Amino acid sequence: MGMAASQSRFLQLTGRQHDICRSLQHLSMEKMALTRDMQAITREYQAALSSKTLKWSNNMGVSYTDISYSTLMRPNSYNQKSPIMVSDNSGRIVLDNKYKKYAEMLDDAGGEWKGDIKTQILSELTGIPKESIDNANKLTEAAATAANTHNAALEGLDTWKAKESSTGGAGTKYLSLNELAKNLGTVNGRDLSELYSKGDKGEYIFSSSEDLKSLAEGIKNNMSKYFVDDEKYLNSKDKTAFEQACDAFVENYSNLISNNSENADQYREQFGLKSYKALWSLDISSAFKFIMSAYVQKSGTTKISDVTQETTYPLRHTDTAAWQNWYNELKNKQAAVDNAKSDYDSSMKASSQVMTADQETMLNYYDLLFQTIADNGWTHNYQVEDSEYLNQMLQNNDYYLTTIEKNKCYDSSQKTDERNTQFYYDTTIASNFENLFMVNDSDARNDALVDYEYKKGIISSKEERVDVRMKNLESENAAISKMLESIDKVKSDNIERTFGIWS
Repeated sequence: MGMAASQSRFLQLTGRQHDICRSLQHLSMEKMALTRDMQAITREYQAALSSKTLKWSNNMGVSYTDISYSTLMRPNSYNQKSPIMVSDNSGRIVLDNKYKKYAEMLDDAGGEWKGDIKTQILSELTGIPKESIDNANKLTEAAATAANTHNAALEGLDTWKAKESSTGGAGTKYLSLNELAKNLGTVNGRDLSELYSKGDKGEYIFSSSEDLKSLAEGIKNNMSKYFVDDEKYLNSKDKTAFEQACDAFVENYSNLISNNSENADQYREQFGLKSYKALWSLDISSAFKFIMSAYVQKSGTTKISDVTQETTYPLRHTDTAAWQNWYNELKNKQAAVDNAKSDYDSSMKASSQVMTADQETMLNYYDLLFQTIADNGWTHNYQVEDSEYLNQMLQNNDYYLTTIEKNKCYDSSQKTDERNTQFYYDTTIASNFENLFMVNDSDARNDALVDYEYKKGIISSKEERVDVRMKNLESENAAISKMLESIDKVKSDNIERTFGIWS
């Protein structure tokens, strides 16, 4: 009976030991699977740490905000209320559900952004009554007409005034010093123009400073009629400047006459003045050059000839009927410009008071947006409202960004009122857009860290349970091994006693 019981116990423990070995193998494989899972979530976390996303910045990357369809395609402070449109690789504007409804209305109208359909869409998008928009459009058109009238009057005046510098014009001519000196005329019986032409040999003889005053007054009387004080129409005070230059001449040369210093004669010679027995000799060439030099300093109305690079001076025949007719025509044309400017200012004021600044900004925004839709076409994608989807499409260059610039077409062959507004579109990849920056995705990193810690905790918990089970099984296995050793010893002892009896 003892041997049989031992054998039964032996078989039972051996079977249990085999079960433990199988369980340990299973737990070992489960632990290896947990290790692989840990490696997988670690790779996911590392990938999230290096992930990039597009962010919007208005301060050159100092701070960022998330990019979304609304950031680009709705009027806001980020895009400074100027549309930055999402477009596909064909240039079509990508629309969400809201814009799709209005784009379909536009297509029904033939795809042209104008007329009643334009007013209706703008009214619905901005909340401004259609009547207010229509009234604003009328006033804007009136202001544009007034602007065209003013521009036409101004261009006509500028073209007409260009005749001033032409040889045959009745207005202002610009003459060289030598040409101007031909108009010096006669003073005290002396032909100053002839004396000027002789250079330093053209002597004017006088006896006192009072004679200088008489000479200067004569030059004033002869020449002042060629200069005009008219700040309103001619933007000049030439006559006053010339008369002041003649007075400066008298003062300077009177001081030279009264100069008793050791080098007085050298100073005088520099200005064409010499003592002549009991008289004084003055070359008119030096005197007139001095006067015109002083005139330039006081008036600043000379100019450099484009052809000769020579300084020239204005001359007007104010005592002629031709110049008077020209001057009267100038005033009439300027009056027409002033009246047109007044009408334009009034029209602009009336136009600016219809809408608030915010309303005008909103209208301009949607006007440009739907002008682009009408010109370039559109496509619908409801997914663009998902910021992550939009970001990936922009990063992968599946979507682009399109901006619009509005300019007047100034074709010189067209009349002013026929110059059309032109729209210029610039399409670029998102990573090249000045307000978009590729940065580390902090949200993705934070989400990945939370996910990593969560999954890591689950795996660690499973590993702990496996380790506890394996430890318990290994302890049980060790106990069974000792029990088997005891049974084996009992069996050996029984065999030895049994065979000992028979021996």
